[in-house]
Amino acid sequence: MLLWRSNLEIGNESVDSQHKALFEAVNEFNKLTTQGKAKEEIKKYLEFMGNYAIQHFKEEEEYQASIGYPDIEEHKKLHKLFIKDFLAFKADFDKGSGVESALVIKMNKFLSDWLFEHVSMVDKKIGDYAKSK
Repeated sequence: MLLWRSNLEIGNESVDSQHKALFEAVNEFNKLTTQGKAKEEIKKYLEFMGNYAIQHFKEEEEYQASIGYPDIEEHKKLHKLFIKDFLAFKADFDKGSGVESALVIKMNKFLSDWLFEHVSMVDKKIGDYAKSK
């Protein structure tokens, strides 16, 4: 389970709020898959998470541009790579006949690890940069 802590905030209310919502979304996905929910219910949640992440990345990148963040291009590459990996997982999930435990475990780990590491290590640098200006 991902726990949101104030030390993960970057200092932009909108971005921080979206990060919290993404933490909650990953936790909800984990809950759905461990409770044995139907494939269609999980599929709808994956659609929501993918769309929300794409919208969040767009807004976060706009914020970076507005403050002149110097590593914005590298950050965009990380976002694109996440979307590529997420869509590959989702395609595998869609092809399966049911909720396959090995794939779901990999998806849960990927989502949890990527989100925590990205927010705590990569996105924190945006906040540090904004504070230094």
